[in-house]
Amino acid sequence: MTLSARLRTAVALCALLLLAAACSGGGGDRDASAPAATTRPLPASLAAARGWLAYSTFIGDNDRIHLTRPDGSQDHQAFTELPGEAIRADFSHDGQLAFEYRPPDGAINVYVAKADGSGARVIAKCVWGKCERGFPAWSPDSKSLATTAELGKPDLARERPPPEFAIGIIDLATQQVRYILKHPSRQWQPQLPRWSPDGRKLVFYGWRASKDRPFEESPDAEAAVFTVNVDGSGLKQLTPWQLRWAIPTGRRTAPRSSAPPTRPATSMSARATSTP
Repeated sequence: MTLSARLRTAVALCALLLLAAACSGGGGDRDASAPAATTRPLPASLAAARGWLAYSTFIGDNDRIHLTRPDGSQDHQAFTELPGEAIRADFSHDGQLAFEYRPPDGAINVYVAKADGSGARVIAKCVWGKCERGFPAWSPDSKSLATTAELGKPDLARERPPPEFAIGIIDLATQQVRYILKHPSRQWQPQLPRWSPDGRKLVFYGWRASKDRPFEESPDAEAAVFTVNVDGSGLKQLTPWQLRWAIPTGRRTAPRSSAPPTRPATSMSARATSTP
């Protein structure tokens, strides 16, 4: 499935997923210049907040993560030492930053860094042809990451996905991966897992497309929302397979300010931390 389709779907389904879990947390102008700072006074609570905001936008042809202070200062591109794409940032409650890294060559992996973007390191490393990981989501206790996984080697010549899709939970201390959901890729693909506040469940959406061309958008592509217990039991479908890809607007989200950013954001993540 194309990146643009996944971005549109994430925008359309994110609110529904968060409501189901009761949890908190392309295209366009690709100018690499810094966004203009807002001139609107910030609420006192936000002005006093410490920490970082993360957002994704395009630099050239690559989707990249940027970090900024809540007041708009110190805005900069993160992970410049990693060529390719760095996307889908997620902050933990204790101030760690997880993201999905797509190198020019090689497997897609999940990385973890400090809140300011320094010290990025791969977690539970995948090797091309064996697995790839994406959509990282921190557990409420900041000890685990839920991710999607593609297991096995795709048949690129015939435009076929790898044999299996899965959702795994990574223990950060040991980097051991426990797959709680795994099924043949011809059935459907899980995306965007998020934790419930008590850490007992995950909510996510699944998509299924044309059986003949599963990598591509097609008129019959559709999605549904699910929950599952973190031990892999109790898989429950919350909506019918009637959530369609066709969305006339909402291809990207951006923070509201008195001056629009010069780089439209494709997604955002925020967490107030004690990081100076």
